[in-house]
Amino acid sequence: MNDPWLGFPSLPTNGRDWWNSQTRALLYTALMAIPLLYLNAVMQAYIQQKAEPYARNFKIKLPDLGFDLIPAIPDHVGLFTSAPQWADAWVFISVIVTILWFTYRVRGFVISIIRRWLFSATLLYVVKSLCSLSTIVPSPFLMCKGGDANAWLEALHIIFFHHTACVGFLYSGHTITLTLAALVWQTYGAMDLSAPTTGNEKHISLLMKTIVWCVTFLGYFLLIATRCQYSVDVVLGFAISVLFWNMYHQYIRTIHLRANILNLFLQWLEKGAVDLDIFRLQPKPESTEIPEWRASPIPLI
Repeated sequence: MNDPWLGFPSLPTNGRDWWNSQTRALLYTALMAIPLLYLNAVMQAYIQQKAEPYARNFKIKLPDLGFDLIPAIPDHVGLFTSAPQWADAWVFISVIVTILWFTYRVRGFVISIIRRWLFSATLLYVVKSLCSLSTIVPSPFLMCKGGDANAWLEALHIIFFHHTACVGFLYSGHTITLTLAALVWQTYGAMDLSAPTTGNEKHISLLMKTIVWCVTFLGYFLLIATRCQYSVDVVLGFAISVLFWNMYHQYIRTIHLRANILNLFLQWLEKGAVDLDIFRLQPKPESTEIPEWRASPIPLI
């Protein structure tokens, strides 16, 4: 029986081996992600300390076209005491809704989805911290709250939102999280791996993807309107997240064809992923012979 949202069969009742392998992979991915994300926060704290003289003495923000076009949301609006809390809440709700929906709709396969999501987010945040260290920019949010002289302790304040950074970070971490949540819907919302879906199901899937991307771009709007991210940070965060996500999902389809350290690691990480198993079991073309007109070399002159 096909799931109308995913397009591939539900897991068999004896899928215990699949569950164990993917759960272990998720656990190891989380064990890798936790220290790396903490180091990302430590890097933010270090960058803030390095830029302390500039951040304290020059309360300026860079000119930004998005700031000119989008009115600023003032503090103390609605339930929140500061404007950036709107963006934080938007990102948090997007993540929670995505996890709950796919847990309900996809059941066992949600483990693979969350693992790929977490793996992608971790690597993107690591690259973000390296980019931020290479070029330090002033924070667009002037009401920053930094503090602890110890970068390792300050990182904990940043993680739990007790402090906000007094410098800007290229590119936007909020955008990474928002974009990856939308890409989960885009990629897994209506996969057609084993049987074609009906017209109604395709229309419903297209409608839901459209709604998700509208909500995501409204989140980008909030990031700029609350002045917690520069426009370029949002644009780069979106572009890099989309490129990495698509590259990863294309690459894992061929990891079994080449033997190297990276492919062996990804084979272990993706072991038991039902979408890859179905993809590899799809019937191949009967003939792989290259047509004569394609086999002939193309003349250079």
